[in-house]
Amino acid sequence: MNKNYIFGIGIILAVLLVFVAPTMARTDNVTFYLNASDGSHEVSVVPGEETTIYLDVYAPVNKTGGFEVAVMFDPDVLECLDITENESVTNWMRWTFRGVWDNSVDPDLHQMNFDALDFSGQGPGLLRFGDMRVRGANPGVTTLFLGVWPDDVLDGNNRSSTADTHGDPKDWDDMVELTFTCTGTVEPDTFTKDLITGWNLISLPLTNENDMTVANIMDASLSGSYDALHKYDVATHNFVALGLSDTMENGVGYFIHMTSADTWTYQGTAYTSIDESLVQGLNMVGWTNTNASLPGALGTISGNYRYVARWGATSQSYEVYLPGAPDVFNDFATLERGEGYFIAATAGCMLTYP
Repeated sequence: MNKNYIFGIGIILAVLLVFVAPTMARTDNVTFYLNASDGSHEVSVVPGEETTIYLDVYAPVNKTGGFEVAVMFDPDVLECLDITENESVTNWMRWTFRGVWDNSVDPDLHQMNFDALDFSGQGPGLLRFGDMRVRGANPGVTTLFLGVWPDDVLDGNNRSSTADTHGDPKDWDDMVELTFTCTGTVEPDTFTKDLITGWNLISLPLTNENDMTVANIMDASLSGSYDALHKYDVATHNFVALGLSDTMENGVGYFIHMTSADTWTYQGTAYTSIDESLVQGLNMVGWTNTNASLPGALGTISGNYRYVARWGATSQSYEVYLPGAPDVFNDFATLERGEGYFIAATAGCMLTYP
């Protein structure tokens, strides 16, 4: 995939701005900025390196309502870790992070929505409404900007707009671009997990770009210590045995039967996001290269699953998480890297994380 992208970071919902007579010698236009932590408009990192991008808005008046912002980015180049409000400004922002999902404009981009509300009395001047913590994912160069989507990209109903107190439209043409550069090579990580005698339910938190066969991912470190490896077929509701030449996948759960305790080790790059289609009934899934708390980790399928089950290798029995149940009734509340899970879906749905 070509890593040189120009990314649009657009405003997707109407913004309520209340205008009074300008108090500064500047256009009536509201201007959004992306600033690097050093105040420049250029960011350069290596894969795996973290940095902060500031999200600012110039308001020409001192009464501002609020807005919702959509950030669109390619997760192969730039990974967004978190967005938080700027703590140096108090009592002016309510924050709602709405998650990341694929968008219809460009399937290679992910879209992340967040709200900045309750701006009453703020301004005039430059206001910081958030800090965007990002990490270089893979080498590439991208230009990020905040502005209006052209009509030929989004339809009129989705085009961003602002209005004054009389309902007259205001332009969003001003923007300050930021260039994000990720250079260097991606050094492989090493994942290590102790497996005990008996059945273990696992998944792959790393992606080996060169070889995802059972021979490389499992057998290279566990040869002679296991005698069975299975995945679950949702169509037949049966377990399917895998051989050395079969390909393993991220986002999938696997049962491995250990004849003796051993340490599983393999190398690859971090599997950071999951997009798995679930069918009604049982689905045996994997997880990403991170730990995430429930129920938030499964927010994209909220209301569409009865329970999550994992396999307790020590007890050789299932452990269950029931959404909405008191903590005392749940055996676990975190989805962990390297673990596999059963999700009992009540309807077909798409599991997306983050």
